[in-house]
Amino acid sequence: MGGVNIERQKEINKANQYAKRPEKLKGARDTFERLTGRKARPVEQAGMFQDMTDLEKNRYRALVAKDNKNKKSQLG
Repeated sequence: MGGVNIERQKEINKANQYAKRPEKLKGARDTFERLTGRKARPVEQAGMFQDMTDLEKNRYRALVAKDNKNKKSQLG
């Protein structure tokens, strides 16, 4: 019985493999910056970004813009 659910989940994972690429890239870059304390290289150099479609690139840029808008300076 359990094998059927495992196979079904593998199919779902394969179908959703590219669904959230902008979110995955953003999360990976945020984690890198948090753990190392330095800025990541320009995103245009990332292989995942280069493989993205224009729609995915626009979604990624929107995520970054939204995140930058929500961060406020501690000075004011």
